[in-house]
Amino acid sequence: MDDIPIGTIGAGAAATVDQSGGVRPSGAGWQVEWWVASEQRWHHPRGDHTLRQRLVDGLPVVETAVRVPSGDVVGTAFAFAGSGGSPQLALGVRNDSPLPVAVAFVLGPASGVTVAGSEVRVGDEVAMALSRTPAVVVAADSLEGLRDAVVDATGISDAPLAGYVAVVVPVPHAQSCETRLGPFVDVDVAAPGVAQLCAGWASHLGRGAGWTIPSPDAERVRRAAAEVALGPLDRTDLGQVARNLRAVLHLGWFEGAADPTDVLLAAQRSKGAIGDDRATIDSLSALSAWRLSGVPSLHLEGVALATAAAARRVARRWQRMDPALRSEAREALEEAAAFLASVGEPQAAVPVPPPVSPPVRPESRRDRDDAASMVVGLVRGLVQDTNDGVELLGAWRLDWRGVSIEATDVPTRWGRVSFALRWHSERPALLWELKSWDPEYEAAPQFSAPAFDPQWVGHGRAGEVLLEANFDQPLAIPRRARRSKGVSGGSGAGEVS
Repeated sequence: MDDIPIGTIGAGAAATVDQSGGVRPSGAGWQVEWWVASEQRWHHPRGDHTLRQRLVDGLPVVETAVRVPSGDVVGTAFAFAGSGGSPQLALGVRNDSPLPVAVAFVLGPASGVTVAGSEVRVGDEVAMALSRTPAVVVAADSLEGLRDAVVDATGISDAPLAGYVAVVVPVPHAQSCETRLGPFVDVDVAAPGVAQLCAGWASHLGRGAGWTIPSPDAERVRRAAAEVALGPLDRTDLGQVARNLRAVLHLGWFEGAADPTDVLLAAQRSKGAIGDDRATIDSLSALSAWRLSGVPSLHLEGVALATAAAARRVARRWQRMDPALRSEAREALEEAAAFLASVGEPQAAVPVPPPVSPPVRPESRRDRDDAASMVVGLVRGLVQDTNDGVELLGAWRLDWRGVSIEATDVPTRWGRVSFALRWHSERPALLWELKSWDPEYEAAPQFSAPAFDPQWVGHGRAGEVLLEANFDQPLAIPRRARRSKGVSGGSGAGEVS
């Protein structure tokens, strides 16, 4: 598992948690890890074969457990909003074993470390504020040296310390020690419980687009959506800002899209570039995703101008791009053309080059496993705008056969689309519903589901159909085109339930 970002919604990552449960605050030159002394010896999570780590409910709440002879000791790291909305970091270590243990919070590398009561400072800043008074404080030049020094250490040094510092506290059975981590500690704001924090995250992630898909895909995408909610890890990286914005718009979290959009618009140079070529391509795709928002074109004039300028820049740079980047650039230009057409400015689009030949192999393209790209891939794989309307379940796979799939309130340029896939024996039944952005706008797109039935076309703002998918034959076998039963407007038989 890679380092895991933790932070508050929309504020970006305030820290990362490594594979051993160590926490590194953003911008700090030091980190904090924890060790445990049982009745037998010291246990160090880094490299311990009993270590297990998970995200609680797939959220940015990282739980790291280490087995001591009589039970588990569990560290939990998370962030929460302090006064004024500033992120606050918390690291708690809970003793789930039946015997008392000692926990060492290890800070370093740092110089000028002082300990006064339960407060640990690095220079003039509070680095740790513990809920228990330390019994032992010891320092060494290296982690290896500290492991030896902490075994027989006693007492607390008043002098400034340097290197790696272990602050040791006793933790009885079924109790814990919490520490707040700097560099900006607000001890006047109480940290929420894990259950309360997770409930808040779940409420936030429940807004906008939703889906029900099989595990383990569901868990991976939930984690990715939580990372998107955190915001980009590096707000100076325009490519990260753009990819995160694109995911936010596909999720329908439109209230969180204005600030990153302003960042990209402010960064655009006179010739249309927004950072380097790759960041410009990412920004082009992100700005084009505003077509999904239902915002009147009058209010998207600035976005449209920036999109047109970025598209011209990408077209001018086309010959200098390698094939993998050209493939991504072509997709971005297609999305830009669709966006500009949706706001009544089709003439501002640049001609889309033909597909890259020979086709670019997936392994030749850049890594698409980042959280934002994963979220966009999932949403577009469930509900995607096409030139003709809306394609449903384009990402459906044979291993999902017989499993009910749902999506709710997925934004498209037509409105929010919901659908449910149910099974009648071996045949898939599809129900869909469209909630138009403008209730007075009667037009509706045509719906398709080529992964099941390439010949089916559905019409109406709500409807249902029993598809004729044949899983024993290639799905592209020609069939007589069929139209489903549709309901124009309202819900009724076509309502997703």
